[in-house]
Amino acid sequence: MKYLILLLVCVAVSCQSNDQRLEEGRWIGSLSPMSHPDMENPVAYAVSYNENDELEIILIGPSGDPIQTRKPELKADTLTFSFKEPEEQVFLNCKLVREQSAFSGKCTDMEGKWAQFTMNPPQ
Repeated sequence: MKYLILLLVCVAVSCQSNDQRLEEGRWIGSLSPMSHPDMENPVAYAVSYNENDELEIILIGPSGDPIQTRKPELKADTLTFSFKEPEEQVFLNCKLVREQSAFSGKCTDMEGKWAQFTMNPPQ
């Protein structure tokens, strides 16, 4: 009985950790600045895992330049990361929430200015 419980716990932990992984590849989406909420600028996300099995996300903005994100983390249905915005040279802290297989949320600077981001899985 003890071994059955241990096996069930191990299976449950394995299933949960698989749910906590983003699919590797090129995710696509958009960003809409708070000053122009009807404007959608295309963005992409290169999602991968390093040799230590840590999540890595490179954001590819409308200019096509890659931007390394910092501390990307997926907990439950919330993806968080930060990055240095290339035009204003300010850090944005992002919190995107899973909506089915996609993510949506805001990236906010220290002054409270924000942009709405979407992130759709590879096709």
